[in-house]
Amino acid sequence: MTITALADGTILNGTECLIDYEYKAVGSFETGHYFGDPREEEVETIPQLTSERGCLQAAKAIVDTGSEARSEADVSLPPSVPVDLSLVEQLGLEDVSGDAMAIYELQDSLEGLQLRLGDRTRVRDAVQQMQRQLAANSERV
Repeated sequence: MTITALADGTILNGTECLIDYEYKAVGSFETGHYFGDPREEEVETIPQLTSERGCLQAAKAIVDTGSEARSEADVSLPPSVPVDLSLVEQLGLEDVSGDAMAIYELQDSLEGLQLRLGDRTRVRDAVQQMQRQLAANSERV
């Protein structure tokens, strides 16, 4: 970057200056396998990323995570269900085709237990994982 003094300025050409500015590294990634609205853009902020290359890698990882088809299920259990009940045994899940599901969310209330299950990593979970890993790495340095 070159800074030139204006004719009516008080800074002489060649004078060293200390300039304070803000810089925000950004990265984006698109896939040819997306069939949704191309005008829709997902923006995630990961403050621990400070380089263009890191942002590009994170953008690709986020797109890769979000491009996998995901199945979700909402399960409601009434408060009368015994605490020691094994859902796997009661539901006979060994006969159900598909990938194993993990608990995304769990809410306990007077109406019972509400579970949201899914078989793939959600984008927001992938972003949070990246943020945790980068924060842990910066603490080591």
